[in-house]
Amino acid sequence: MQEYDSYARHPPKLIAGARCLDFLNTIEDARTERLTRYSEFAFWSKAAELVDAGGLRRLLALAAKQPEVAAKALAVVLEARKALAQLLAGSPARRKPAISAINRILAQDGFTLRLAFGGDGFRELWEPDSPELLQPLLILLREAAALLSSPAQPQIHHCADDDCHWFFLDTSRNQSRRWCQMETCGNKAKARAHYRRHHTG
Repeated sequence: MQEYDSYARHPPKLIAGARCLDFLNTIEDARTERLTRYSEFAFWSKAAELVDAGGLRRLLALAAKQPEVAAKALAVVLEARKALAQLLAGSPARRKPAISAINRILAQDGFTLRLAFGGDGFRELWEPDSPELLQPLLILLREAAALLSSPAQPQIHHCADDDCHWFFLDTSRNQSRRWCQMETCGNKAKARAHYRRHHTG
């Protein structure tokens, strides 16, 4: 599959320290959109280990069979990403509508308890009771809710590079991380600072 090969050659950067923050970083360099089709979200979900190989095949098959449903699912994915970004980096005035948007999507989340029996006896089986194409997104939003309501919430920052602003979870000892990655944005900042020191005045 050509699209799969493309994703294998250019896998997403999962460097934020939390999958819900990596989800926000699916816009490269604040300009390049990685999620232009539902299938791209499905491949990203596999890379982020939200689904396994079988789950990826099911999502792709369902999206191919119901393209209009897949297009609507992608619109919900992008709406959720925008709302979550506004919740983390927007003005206080944007937080209330952002929370409302996220809660409206989370209202589609649910699980059904079933009783299963196997060679090891009876066991509880919680099965997702929500639109299958949205299940990876709902996992992300549950993780986001847990992160935002945890003591780690103040550790959420975004890259100091003006052309980037990727989100990350700062787990450094003295809370001094400034860049999404030192080898990319950090080195760019060092190069600019070096240029200014030697070419000003």
